[in-house]
Parts: sequence; structure tokens; C-alpha cells
Amino acid sequence: MAYCVRCGVKLEPGSSSCPLCNTPVAAPQEIIGHSTQTIFPSKTNDKFELKPWYDKQRKGFIELIVALAVIAVITLSITGFAIKDPTFQPWFAIGCVVIGVGFILAPFVMPTRYPILASAYSILTIALLFFIDAQIQIWDWSLYANSSIALFWILGVFPWILKKHRWNIAIPVGTLAIPAFLLFIDAMEGNGLEWFVPVALPVYVVVVVSCAIAYIRFRKGMTISETVLASILIICIGVGSSNVFALLYKQAEEFITWSSSLWIVAACLSVYLLSVATIRKVRLFFTNKIHK
Repeated sequence: MAYCVRCGVKLEPGSSSCPLCNTPVAAPQEIIGHSTQTIFPSKTNDKFELKPWYDKQRKGFIELIVALAVIAVITLSITGFAIKDPTFQPWFAIGCVVIGVGFILAPFVMPTRYPILASAYSILTIALLFFIDAQIQIWDWSLYANSSIALFWILGVFPWILKKHRWNIAIPVGTLAIPAFLLFIDAMEGNGLEWFVPVALPVYVVVVVSCAIAYIRFRKGMTISETVLASILIICIGVGSSNVFALLYKQAEEFITWSSSLWIVAACLSVYLLSVATIRKVRLFFTNKIHK
């Protein structure tokens, strides 16, 4: 055991200078000792091993959850056979227990990466909703809910699964997934395609075109305030166009009703953004002329 001759701080084995005052260590190796720690992990192991306490804790938690689930399944099965009431069906509760165990154990038995866990939870949720709908033997609301979960997976998980050029693929897929979802919802109503073609599709096209124009403008250079105003403009145009196409669908006499204020805001924002872009281009033009 050695100490610094200047400040008295205890020196770690293998130290060449004091960690506090940077005084060089002049003691022989017999006194200072050799360092027992390595700065970098061994190259022989490509992966870091889990700490023993964490590994035991994780295994113990998994075994506990599985044991409780087995006990619950056995108890429900015995209860179902013991009770002679035909209205009591333990299979629904057993299925919910099994799917619930999947929700709990997913982060412990699968890699803790967002795409994997999000996909696992999406599949488990879809299975649970279908299982609940199958219990009442009416395929109704689960189709709506599961289609929305599938849309979430396409928009929120699929881009992170792609390794290269993810946005070049994810954006077109997401752009097509949204109208497909709306088409499915309209088809599920049972009366054919009523509002998708005359209302939802043209409104969606207007919003997509507006977003594309804003994206092109953003690539050329926009400030944060201009981006926020462009987003508000797109919202106003999208909501206002829904009013226009809904009135056309109903064959109403008015062209716009409640969306008139939105169109006024959209017009003001459009004039402002166009003016800012024009002024910036004119300023850049004369700046280049002066420098030349």
C-alpha cells in the first residue's frame, strides 16, 4: 500500500502519478504493486457477459411468472371441470392468462430493441383482441382495432426495421397504408364504398400534396418558425378541404360553411410564407451580384 508523498492520497496499484496532484510516483513496484484492471475488455470475448446477479434475478423472475401462470391455468381448468354450469367457460380466462404472460415476459426473453419489442407487443395485442372477439363469436370491433394497430406498426415500427434507405421505402409504404386503412374502414361498414372515394381520398390527396410542397420548401431552407407556420397551414388546408368535399358529397348548396375561418388563416399564412421566400431569394440574388 502506497501514498502520495505530497498530498497523502492513497495510490492505486500500478499508478504512475498521483490522481489528485499529478506528482510522479517514485516508489518501487514492490511497494506500489501492479494494476489488476484492464482498460479495455479482452478481445477473446466478442460479447459482454451478463452480471451473475442480474442473470439470476432475470431467471428467477421468469420462473416465478411461469409458475404463477401454470398455477392459474390448472386452477381454472379444475374449476371448469368441477362446476357443471355450461355458461362458465374457463378457456377465455386461460387464454387471457397465457397472452398476459407473453406481455410480461417479452422484455425478459427477447432482445430489448424497439422494433422487436414493439412488434411483439403489437402481435400480442392483435391476438388478445381477436381472442376476445372470438369469445363472443362476433367478428366486429376487433377488426377495426387490429387494423389501427397494423397501421401503427407500418408507420411507427417498420421504418426502424429497415437498415438502409429506410425513409425512401418507409415514406411510400406509409403513404399508401393510410388510404388503405381508410378504405378498409369504409368497406367494413357493409354498405359499400360510401365516403372513401368522394371525401376521404380527395382530402388525403390534398394533404399529401401540401406535405410534399412543404417538404420541398424545407429542403431548400426554412427556419423553425416557418416550419411551424407551414404545419399550421397544412392542418388548415386539410381540415378545410374535408368540409368542402363533405358538402360536395352531400350535394349541398354551400361550398364552405364552418371552415371559412380556416381558409382565411390558410390564405394569410400562404401569403406570408410566399413573401418571406420571395424576399429571401431577392436578397440572395443581390448579395451574389454585389460579391461578383
